[in-house]
Amino acid sequence: MDFAWNFARKDPFWFLCCNSGPGAYLKFEDQEIRPGKREIILIPPNTPFQSRCESPFEHLYIHFQIGRPYSQVKPGVLIFPAAVCGTLDQLFGNGPSSPAAV
Repeated sequence: MDFAWNFARKDPFWFLCCNSGPGAYLKFEDQEIRPGKREIILIPPNTPFQSRCESPFEHLYIHFQIGRPYSQVKPGVLIFPAAVCGTLDQLFGNGPSSPAAV
């Protein structure tokens, strides 16, 4: 991703993202969130947030919808340790069985 990642959102679907390294951050309310390589960010629907890019970065991003009761959650930004980091590293080309490591 590059500087086109600068936007403000409040959408009716979930966001799930993981970055391969530094370069971007999110703003939610008065928090500035700088995702680490070993973190997964989950943002519920209708959460107002801004994203900013300081330098180009790699970004795995999915948005999706889920029915009730999971569509009726309070706004926020949830940060989880990436329990699937091995798989994410392979997707980003950094894992032991990725083409880049062969």
